[in-house]
Amino acid sequence: MPRLDARVVQAQIAQVFTALGVPAEDAELVAGELIRAELMGIQSHGLVRVTQYATDLRSGLAKPGAPADVVGGHGSLTVVDCGWNLGIVAAHRALDIAIDRCRDAGTAVVVTRNCNHVGRLGSYAERAARSGFVCIATAAIPTIGHFVVPWGGAEGRLGTNPFAYGFPTVSEPIVADFATSVIPEGKIRTARMRNDTLPPDAVLDVHGRVTTDPECFYGPPRGTLLPFGGPVGYKGYALALLAELLGGVLAGTEVDEEGRPVNGLFLFLLDPARLLPAGTAEQLAAKVVDYMHSARSAPGGRPVLVPGELELGELARRSSGDCLIDVDDGVWNSLSETARSAGVELQALGEGSAA
Repeated sequence: MPRLDARVVQAQIAQVFTALGVPAEDAELVAGELIRAELMGIQSHGLVRVTQYATDLRSGLAKPGAPADVVGGHGSLTVVDCGWNLGIVAAHRALDIAIDRCRDAGTAVVVTRNCNHVGRLGSYAERAARSGFVCIATAAIPTIGHFVVPWGGAEGRLGTNPFAYGFPTVSEPIVADFATSVIPEGKIRTARMRNDTLPPDAVLDVHGRVTTDPECFYGPPRGTLLPFGGPVGYKGYALALLAELLGGVLAGTEVDEEGRPVNGLFLFLLDPARLLPAGTAEQLAAKVVDYMHSARSAPGGRPVLVPGELELGELARRSSGDCLIDVDDGVWNSLSETARSAGVELQALGEGSAA
């Protein structure tokens, strides 16, 4: 398992994207998001995505440098055309617009068109919360990613359609980020590269039988994913359907439309200072966090945490230390080949000069 210096490899990934025509500032933004996900322990949205984005750039699916244009809406409700730029770049620009509108009006809703893969959805909820706003975000996925079966169904009709929310406190924000399927597709991709198995009762093969083999998901023919909830999976299905309605329908796209955007991003922001005196919501939220922490741990369990606390804690710990990343062999091989084809040579620590 190769080990990389996160700071060095981040700069080199930015070089890869720059070599593929991405403006330097945008390349640094995308590389930074991917490395941040790795340092949080969210490998499904980290380095494994470099090859995906490079492929999108080479194929013309992603159009580097494209602007994010306001093309519809009224007042604090905004429709943004992302121009098929890299999704992480476009989503941050959509969030910029949402933050500006929320400062003016107290609330803001932004939906996107022509948006590529936005990466870790929780990143936008976290950034909004750090700016002092409550944020709810979701993303719809086109038919090519309809891996998830509707409750009671045997064929995929929905994407993994994630939800995220961020809420400011007097210290670190509360940040949740979860797929509406038992596991996101990115975790299956990571397991496949690791030659690892999947959790039970998450993935079905083409015959509708539970499987723990990632290859049975990818096929061909392709398998499917179950909505989260186990025996009450209709709850995960209901949320996945809501993501399609918010990120797809409100953006004006048909559910089975060919050429739909990779992600239909929906952002809702609320300024808590419009409901309470400034700083009050953050103080009350901090008390909620303390109250959660005060719960006795289950036997053999770890202390109770709030959403995002584990990931943000891991990020802080690793960023203040040696900032190293362990990469699975499959991810490393794909990453190295992608970088090499763009004229960038990566090295793992111990292979001569540092990564």
